[in-house]
Amino acid sequence: MNEKEIKKDPQDLLKEWNCGKYYGAQKKLARLLKMDDSTLSNYFRGQRPLPIKLVKDLSVIFGKSETEIRQIFGVKKTFLELETEKASHTAEVLEKLKTSTEMLLEKVDLIIFLLKNK
Repeated sequence: MNEKEIKKDPQDLLKEWNCGKYYGAQKKLARLLKMDDSTLSNYFRGQRPLPIKLVKDLSVIFGKSETEIRQIFGVKKTFLELETEKASHTAEVLEKLKTSTEMLLEKVDLIIFLLKNK
């Protein structure tokens, strides 16, 4: 299947999977996935990145490849890539915080020294 043939809207997948009916399809899928339907809704609206396991599950349920699922949902990066980026950013922030804390402690030590030797 080439990219032009891939349906671009996740809602189309739901409707197709639910015998042409959109009504109730998301709740039905959420139950099948043992997931809250509001969480699933966030994935379908693109408000949360799809975890790798969900990509695999949707691939099986909808009969599409994992690549197709990522394309349909507009996933440019995998969940792991996103989490790695977050971890990297967190490490940078923590390093800056550590440096700031060390500088602050040096100033506190200086103030204590000056107060003792007054």
